[in-house]
Amino acid sequence: MLSGSTTATVCGELAGIVRVTGSVYIWTGGNGESNLISLACLASLETVGDTLSFFSNSAIGEVTLPALTSVGGNFNFYSNIFGGLYGVSLPALTSVGGDIYFSSNGNMAEISMESLTSVGGDFRFSSNGNLSEMSVDSLTSVGGDVYFSSNGIMPEISVDSLTSVGGDFDFSNNDELVRVSASALTSVGNHFDLFGNDRLEEISASNLVAVGGDLNIWLNSGLQQKFNGLPSLACVNGDVRLFDCSRAFKVHRLLCAF
Repeated sequence: MLSGSTTATVCGELAGIVRVTGSVYIWTGGNGESNLISLACLASLETVGDTLSFFSNSAIGEVTLPALTSVGGNFNFYSNIFGGLYGVSLPALTSVGGDIYFSSNGNMAEISMESLTSVGGDFRFSSNGNLSEMSVDSLTSVGGDVYFSSNGIMPEISVDSLTSVGGDFDFSNNDELVRVSASALTSVGNHFDLFGNDRLEEISASNLVAVGGDLNIWLNSGLQQKFNGLPSLACVNGDVRLFDCSRAFKVHRLLCAF
């Protein structure tokens, strides 16, 4: 066990640790040069009490944390843009108390978190230009926003176990996104936004009943002929804006019960 927080540029500093009560930061210092090429020393790490953050790492190809089950605070991957970080595998991770944040990871192609069930804060992915595959098959609840923006080549996003989102459900400016599937989703606490996804053809959210804020579906040119509505939607607390949908549908602007 390690109490407090640590910043590591040499992985051996963390070898054999099972539990960290504070935070862990793994980075190169931002100069694009690093001898940190493997995280095998973290194979035993099971829990982090606060933040776990990877940023500006230039030589790591894949992050695999086979024993990690929980992160109490935020879990961040950002600005890993210099080198070849292409994948993240977290097979045992079940919960993150704060945000999950992946941003500006230029070569990252695959993210696997197949055991993840709950995120207390935001579930946020932006500007990951080569991201093409993500597995979050067990995710059931997100306390904050679900946000995907400017992830250049991902064709499909499936969160089919997700039942509730406390904040926004937002997919915007994903150039190659064709399908969004959230078949178990029943409620969104704030806004439901689909914006600027030029190739989007299908939305699967047939069990969505309530939206606590605005409902915005616009500038998704591929939906013009194929959008079939949200058949279970009963109430929207805010405004409804549908600018490029082939089929209108009836919703009631009234107080949604969450």
